[in-house]
Amino acid sequence: MAYAEMLNDALGISDDQWNQALDDTFGPSPQERAQQAQQAQQAQQAQQAQQAQQQGESGGK
Repeated sequence: MAYAEMLNDALGISDDQWNQALDDTFGPSPQERAQQAQQAQQAQQAQQAQQAQQQGESGGK
């Protein structure tokens, strides 16, 4: 049995609950922070592309 499984059994919580407790206590991991930053950047780029498209459509009329 893996250490994580023994810990989950001993505490009676799932992996998701354990991960949430860690995030609540210590904040997101560096990997999660990088992923969140990348997602935010992609969302911003998509919004900018949509705005450019709308401006192009309204400017052509």
